[in-house]
Amino acid sequence: MKKYRIALKAVKPMSTIKFRNKASDGEKNADSADFFDRTADRLRKDLSGNADVIIRELFIGGNENLDALIVYLIGNIDKKMLNDNVIKPLMTCSGLENIGLSGEGLKEHIAKKCLQTGSVKYQKDYKAALQDMFSGEGILLAKGIEGFIIFAVDGGQKRQISEPETEKRIRGTKEGFIEDIWVNIGMIREFIKDPMLKIEMLKIGQRSQTDVAIAYINGLADSKIVDEVKKRIKKINIDAILSSGYVEQYIEDNPWSVFPQLLGTEKPDKAAANLLEGKLLIIIDRTPYVFSAPTLFVEFFQATEDYYEKFHVGIISRIIRLIAFLIAVLGTSIYIALTSFHPELIPSELLISFARLRKKVPFPPVIEALIMEFIVEVLREAGIRLPTSVAGTLGIVGGIILGDAAIRSNLVSPAMIVVIAITTVCNFVLPNYSMTLSMRLLKFFLILLSATFGAYGIALGLIVIVTHLAKLESFSVPYLSPYAPFRLRDMKDALLRLPLWMYVKRPVSIPHIDDKRAVNNRKKSGTGEN
Repeated sequence: MKKYRIALKAVKPMSTIKFRNKASDGEKNADSADFFDRTADRLRKDLSGNADVIIRELFIGGNENLDALIVYLIGNIDKKMLNDNVIKPLMTCSGLENIGLSGEGLKEHIAKKCLQTGSVKYQKDYKAALQDMFSGEGILLAKGIEGFIIFAVDGGQKRQISEPETEKRIRGTKEGFIEDIWVNIGMIREFIKDPMLKIEMLKIGQRSQTDVAIAYINGLADSKIVDEVKKRIKKINIDAILSSGYVEQYIEDNPWSVFPQLLGTEKPDKAAANLLEGKLLIIIDRTPYVFSAPTLFVEFFQATEDYYEKFHVGIISRIIRLIAFLIAVLGTSIYIALTSFHPELIPSELLISFARLRKKVPFPPVIEALIMEFIVEVLREAGIRLPTSVAGTLGIVGGIILGDAAIRSNLVSPAMIVVIAITTVCNFVLPNYSMTLSMRLLKFFLILLSATFGAYGIALGLIVIVTHLAKLESFSVPYLSPYAPFRLRDMKDALLRLPLWMYVKRPVSIPHIDDKRAVNNRKKSGTGEN
């Protein structure tokens, strides 16, 4: 009896374990089928009322025991790719009888053998799978798999790559960024084929879940600036990101400054050049505007054409832009100060001419200036929102007819018309649109000061502006560098533009790790190297 009892004790646990294994397998199949039914009902309930969401039912491999649902957005997918690479292969998939109707084997078989798309991944979280679907991917829910298979069938209508309207050029690439973030990243990759170019993705906006990419060259960009940019972007807590301007206003150092603290561009070659200086790029989905950080004030006077032509042309172009900037900001205020407060500084013949022209004008110069500036701003805003052909006609009507009518009605003097016309044209010389907006605000600020204090008001305004620029920073980098603080090495690419072969090292003003950029192989006097 004692041996018999021992035998019973030895057999009992083995039989119990075997019984439980069979039960657990059955429970697993039941759980998988239950998961499919519950999730399918939840999908139909949560997605009801969305006319653009398609839920397609099918049998995988023609097996009626392998129910499946495909869920996708009709406007964000390539229909031909969906039919040829997803639906047909799933319905005709073979080899399922060898792996069973559930488990990891089924998931792996479907992902590798049945789906023929470029990107396939597995997602267990329900909300994350829905987010992938609303981002333009398709999701597959299959009986026997406790989770979702996410596949890429991106498509839909997209704008073709073309030259940006705000950054036209004679020489260089004609390509411009579009609203698709992956196309923009691909264009940057075409210029920099370095495996050290890193692209980190973030999602911003509780409802929009907008993709934001941070691009930088690892081993070149300063890690502190990269971490600071990521930290600021992650702190953004907003419903939706509808444009790049949303991100810009949330992460800039001084939100009260009128000066742009991020340099934006629509040209991939300019973005690539910024990466090669040790900067990083902020690329936002659904906008063709890419920001680089950190940013210097002097960069808003530089254009990519400066480097594509001989350096003589680049120097002259930058000097012209600087003079145009000063005229656009100071021109009207200097005219007001001279005619209202300091007529003794005007040559007598010119002063007599001004007096004759203003004899019938009932307003002081500041009122004349404000009237004309208001008209110019109205015409500018109207021209932006009208079709191109109509906008050209509007410019002619506003510039000629309204100007002539204002002179004939003695609202403004001809001299004021000339001053306003020159300052308006100079306002568009700068290659960056954001800086031209700042120039418009500075112009009104100086007009009011000159009308109140004359030349002393202009001097006071310039002191305030320069002091503000000297204090301003872009991600802890001095905004007015290389002038304040003074960096002699960077002066070769500030106001001047020396030959490219002299740019052996990267700018000191932009923090970076790898200092060497090129090797000067130009020969001196035909015998040696510089």
